[in-house]
Amino acid sequence: MFLELATALAGLTADVTATAHPDGSVTVTEQVTTATPATHRIALRVATTDDEDRVYTIRDARVTGFGHLDEDSDGLVATYTGPATLSYTVDGAVADGGQLRWQVTGGWDADLTRLTTAFSAPGISTVDCFAGAIGSARHCTFSELGAGGIARVEQDGLRPGERVDLAVAIPPGALPVNARFVAVSPVADFFEGPGIPVLALVLLLIAAVPTWLHRRRGKNRFEVLSRG
Repeated sequence: MFLELATALAGLTADVTATAHPDGSVTVTEQVTTATPATHRIALRVATTDDEDRVYTIRDARVTGFGHLDEDSDGLVATYTGPATLSYTVDGAVADGGQLRWQVTGGWDADLTRLTTAFSAPGISTVDCFAGAIGSARHCTFSELGAGGIARVEQDGLRPGERVDLAVAIPPGALPVNARFVAVSPVADFFEGPGIPVLALVLLLIAAVPTWLHRRRGKNRFEVLSRG
């Protein structure tokens, strides 16, 4: 009873541990505490500029405890009904110049009361952490390079849909580069998004015009012959 009360008072919290490996992959473990249902969406495609997205890949994902996983075209979705642990491996976090970057949490459908994160990677020299809406440059509540070269981050309060974006600097060449970037164009967005059904409707209407005109001319000819 006391544990349930403490969980309810704490609200929705997440404690994340991330570790970079020699192959450039990052294993992530997220311990979630909640007394009410909550959903967490992990985006696999993040806009870096107006013309470019960064693409990540997740594998070996699983949830233990009170929750389950689903996957859709936008990424991975974890749904929790109580305390649970999400674990997965992410590829694509290591970029040129020795930058290791990943959104350690985000895409919640409820207010996240508190986040704590420990990020381990070889030779971390600087830590940058941003919280808020995607693209926001607002700094996290707390971030530091702690003992043992571990990046530690805390964030008090995160609104639904917001994220925590953690970037650490490591020596160039310390890990193999595996970041992947793809160009974005309005045409591609149109064909990947709602443009397809709209285009189909337009083409259908265009194709129907000759048939309608033919039927109209046939009707007029029938009326003339009938009067004749």
